Amino acid sequence: MSLTSEPAPEQGPSVSIEARQKMVRRRLWAICFALFASEIGCFLLIFPWIDAWTLNHLPGMLPPFLIEVQDVWDDPLLKSAVSALGAINVYIFLLQVLSLFRKK
Repeated sequence: MSLTSEPAPEQGPSVSIEARQKMVRRRLWAICFALFASEIGCFLLIFPWIDAWTLNHLPGMLPPFLIEVQDVWDDPLLKSAVSALGAINVYIFLLQVLSLFRKK
């Protein structure tokens, strides 16, 4: 130790204000993304199986030779595929929530 030496830096974790703001902003975006994924996932999981799915105006808007689209629209395989996309979104939501709780 000499008289001209600079004071020793503080020991321990010091986080700058910019880094803290970046971390808070990143968490807020993650929370918004998790909420968005959960809402879309729940909607896609449930909506194909309620009556509003079949009560659409799609056949009235199509030309008469494309009326077979209604049969595809009511097909359980298409409804299952849309519900599977919803299940994937719910899974993404769960992963995002778990990653938020792991990082502290």
